[in-house]
Amino acid sequence: MHDMKKYRLLTIVLFISLIIVLIILSIYIWNSTLKEEFVYNKSIIIICIVLILIISVLKFNISYKLSDKSKVDQKIKEIVEKEKAKIIAELDKKEIHEEKTSETEVNVDKIVKKIIPNIQNLKTLKSYSEKVMSNIAKEIEIVQGLFYTKAKKTNLYKLAGEYAFTGDEKPKDFKLGITLPGQAAKNKDLLIINEIPDEYYPAESGLGKSMPKNLIMVPIINKNTSIAVMELGTFKEISSAEQKVLKDLSLKLGDKIDKFIK
Repeated sequence: MHDMKKYRLLTIVLFISLIIVLIILSIYIWNSTLKEEFVYNKSIIIICIVLILIISVLKFNISYKLSDKSKVDQKIKEIVEKEKAKIIAELDKKEIHEEKTSETEVNVDKIVKKIIPNIQNLKTLKSYSEKVMSNIAKEIEIVQGLFYTKAKKTNLYKLAGEYAFTGDEKPKDFKLGITLPGQAAKNKDLLIINEIPDEYYPAESGLGKSMPKNLIMVPIINKNTSIAVMELGTFKEISSAEQKVLKDLSLKLGDKIDKFIK
């Protein structure tokens, strides 16, 4: 701050000096012109011109230090800091995303392993399928479930197991592509229906009128074929993380179910 004041004062002094020199030079030339005399004393003019040049250069240099250079340097510094902050933010964002992705993958694999029962402890398809749905209920909070398996050499899916089923009628068999679970089997992907009206259940779902508002159809895939379908009911919509669990389960459960079917 002290240097800035010193430069400003010096700029004022130089500016005044420049004005004085210009005045002296102008007076000398003007007087010589009025007297119609030839200017023999050229040294005065040369000295004035040199002084003007020196003062102008000094003033320009000081002005540059006071304004332009400081502004340019400050602007460059601001741009560098701004870009640096952007890069750091992007790196932090990428690191957080990678950590979350890795954590989600680990959790999905861990949860799926908890859901899939040991095949040696359960002797029938009914007991195994019901154990699977019971384990899902602990992780995803389903309140009802039906498990259908595909009959050999046909496209008919028949009931194999139930979880907390309270329907008035026995769930009906369905064919590939027919009804909601049939469509899920055909598409080989999760089918999620949220906030379904009560009158829609009897026509499309085996769970009947007692079913909660949200349906999840989970096809069980083995060798690119939907060999089974789970029809699950929940009171709340499932999250994207829970969908990942069910999709992973859809692929990893196929080999186990296939052994029971055979």
